Formats: sequence, C-alpha cells, structure tokens
Amino acid sequence: MELTIRRMEPEEAAALRKLGRRSFGFFDGLFVTMPKTALVAVADGKIAGGFFYQIETCGPKKVGIVSFLFTDPAFQAQGIGKRLCEEGIRQLWNEGCDVLVTCVRDDNVASWGLFERSGFALSSLRKLARLLGPAGAIRLCAKSGYGIGVGHDFYLSVRDEAALPRGAGTCSALQIILFIFVNTIFSVPIALVSGLAVFIPAAALVFSGIVLAGRLGALFSGREWDFRFAGGGAFLYLPANALPWGFLPVVGGWYPRRYEKTQGFKRAMAANAIAVWAFLLALGAAGRFFAGASALLGCASWIASVLLVMRCLPIPALESLGFARVGQWNRIALAVFVAASLALVFAP
Repeated sequence: MELTIRRMEPEEAAALRKLGRRSFGFFDGLFVTMPKTALVAVADGKIAGGFFYQIETCGPKKVGIVSFLFTDPAFQAQGIGKRLCEEGIRQLWNEGCDVLVTCVRDDNVASWGLFERSGFALSSLRKLARLLGPAGAIRLCAKSGYGIGVGHDFYLSVRDEAALPRGAGTCSALQIILFIFVNTIFSVPIALVSGLAVFIPAAALVFSGIVLAGRLGALFSGREWDFRFAGGGAFLYLPANALPWGFLPVVGGWYPRRYEKTQGFKRAMAANAIAVWAFLLALGAAGRFFAGASALLGCASWIASVLLVMRCLPIPALESLGFARVGQWNRIALAVFVAASLALVFAP
C-alpha cells in the first residue's frame, strides 16, 4: 500500500467531513464539523483518514487542539491512524505550539492508547488552568469539545514539561470521593423540587453502591483496576441538573490499567458492568416491592431507575456504563439486562 500524509486541500473539506462522520458512526458523527485545517491520509490514491486540528492563542502560549482523528473503516488496522497521529502531532509542534490537548471517550481504547504513546497523558482542567489560567482553560474546554463531551476524558501534552504523568490515571480515594460528592450535589435540585431532602443521602447511597459493586465485579478478574470519573460535559451537566427533575450524573467507574484484545478481557469488563447493573436492578426492585416502607429507599430506587435507563441507551458517551461492555462479551446477556431494566422501570 502506498501511503501519503499531506495537508488537506480546501476543496477536500466536505468529503473529509463526510468520511469522518461515517467513521465515527451515526451519533458521534453528528459532531464532526467541517475542517479548516487538517492532514489527510491518502492510500493508493484514495482518502483513507483525517487529522483535524486547530491552533489557539491563550496569553503567551500557543495551543494545538486535536479535534478529530479517524480512519476509513475500509483501511483500518493498517497503521494509518498511527501515522496520521504521529504526523499531526509533529505538525503542531513544528507550528510552534506549547501545549497540545484533545478529549477522548473514556472507553475508546484505540484512540487514547494512541495518544498516550504519542506523549499525551490523562489530565484535568485544573492542570490546564495552571498552564493557561482559568480563562484559557474555559476557552479550551469549549474549543476542544470537552465542555459537552459527556463520558470523555481530557488529554494533555506540554512541550516543556517532561514530568507529565503517563498512563490512564491511578485509583485514588479522591477520585471516588469526587464521583460520589459531585453526583450527590446534582441531586440537590431534585430534593428542592420534590420537597424530599432525603434525595441527597439517597444519591450518596446509590453512587457509593455503584463504586462498591463495580469493585466486587472486578475483584476476581486477575487484573488491576483504577477508579476514575470522566470529567467531560460540564457545560451540559450544569443546565441539565438545574432543570426541574433533571438528573444527569457524571460518568465514572472502574477501568483496567491494561487493555487486551482477548475474550477473557471482554468477560472481565462485562463482569464489572454486570455487577453494577445487578445492584441497580436490585435497588430498583426493592423500591417497587417495598414502596412506602422508607422514603430513603423510594428516592434511591428512583435514582436507580434513571441510571438503568441510561444503561439501556446505545449512545457512545454512555456505553461504558454497561451497554458496550456487556454487549461486546455476550449480546444475549445484554438483551436480558436491557429487557429486565425496561420492564422494571416502565411496568405499571
């Protein structure tokens, strides 16, 4: 195969966006915009992939934003994405960027693994704010898509900071506490609208149970797991949770330190998701069968029902909650859990 990586010609923008939308699938493809600056991979005379980027100036620093990286499905598994990523990052450094940023869906192993091997590290807006100031961090949050990227992680590479941490992050008490705390805070508007202050401890109970159930589901896998929550989507979380009865919890869970392309690995990922799913089903059922017995149980059951519906949605941003993890291992098991969840939630 003859492969060439070059700059995009202006007349290629529409075709490249169309290819990007097809590569990302229906839902994620909706967010692929018309590129202004991009690199194009041409394989045997045909456009086979793209690397969309933009450059922003934040104070004295020049920031390169990797917007989209994709390969035509017909050319995948041929190293084209790796070459595109290498050439694109080299291009951004050559153009004088001091900082490079991108956001990647939490379970998109192929993409974030590629960026990590290219010098990026899982990071946070707090680190970005230290580099660019709060105003610069907010601006980059909007420009990179991280502000609306529910279920996405933030990756960062800095020219002059060789000590940036590598890897997918470490399990820490802080990550677990933040996951429980933030989602508990998001229950406050519901407590105010309903007049039931017990919604707040109910949320703390549900999300503590999610952390524990996920840990139990990963316990016998023989693998090392870390807990983290994906911070993307702040621009959506705040208005959604401010609506009357609005509740959009932060995505979070247990992630293996090492990913493998094996059936055993898929089974381990499914076991982790099934444990949480089973916990929510049990909690939802308890609220159904013992309605009125406890206000705490009733509120916790309502929250569990919302989370069960989220797990039934084949939306990429939410698939790491269980839909994709279970489905990639066993579609029959997925169908059983989806059917049980919908029956519990919508039964009269």
